[in-house]
Amino acid sequence: MEWGRLAVPSVCGLIFFLAYSSQFLFWFLEPGPLEKHQVIRFNVLLVCLLITYARSVVTDPGHLPQKPDERPEDERVKGEGRTRWCRKCQSVKPPRAHHCKVCKR
Repeated sequence: MEWGRLAVPSVCGLIFFLAYSSQFLFWFLEPGPLEKHQVIRFNVLLVCLLITYARSVVTDPGHLPQKPDERPEDERVKGEGRTRWCRKCQSVKPPRAHHCKVCKR
């Protein structure tokens, strides 16, 4: 079994556990139960957190053009210096970019 496959469900489970156990504890701890608008606001923010996490996990990182000439003219930066080349995937390597071991890009 590959442990990497459990990362996303584990993070979602941890978010749910921390979020809802803290709401449950507010019923018994000071300063007392949360007001209705506080519970609604907290749960809306929790849903936003889960949506942004899910979108960041499932979004494709994209790819780079295979040849330097495939890049559109408006994306070329004047004076960017020499073109760097990735030896692993045989494509152009932008400034401050590194080859990813996971997605092979």
